[in-house]
Amino acid sequence: MKRYLRCGCDAQTRYECGGLGQDTCPYATYGMSVSLAVCEGIHEIPEAEGAIFPQNIDNPMDFAGMFGHAFRALREYKSNGVTMINLYVTGLTPAVLATVNAAQKLAMSFKLWHYNRESGDYKLQPWIY
Repeated sequence: MKRYLRCGCDAQTRYECGGLGQDTCPYATYGMSVSLAVCEGIHEIPEAEGAIFPQNIDNPMDFAGMFGHAFRALREYKSNGVTMINLYVTGLTPAVLATVNAAQKLAMSFKLWHYNRESGDYKLQPWIY
């Protein structure tokens, strides 16, 4: 887990720091983040501190079961002070969406990192508000 600076300007009517998340911004707060893979062992992810799901999911069509599994895993991280997840997407869309839905239900922020086969690293999916 790592400490990160979270800019609060996007929730305000004026931007004190221009949305840069500078610690001089009166709306900036600190939080804890964790880097997790969606599924264990699909790709080598040096940044990942763990995974939400095992490498093999018995029934990928059990949407409620996968949501429950992801919810319990993320709730454990949240109880340890984590407010933001760097989520390394390794495939299996239903598992990704179960994790995203669980994070939203728990009011946790997340960033999605996708594997780039050409470069062999991960690229952040930009958010458009």
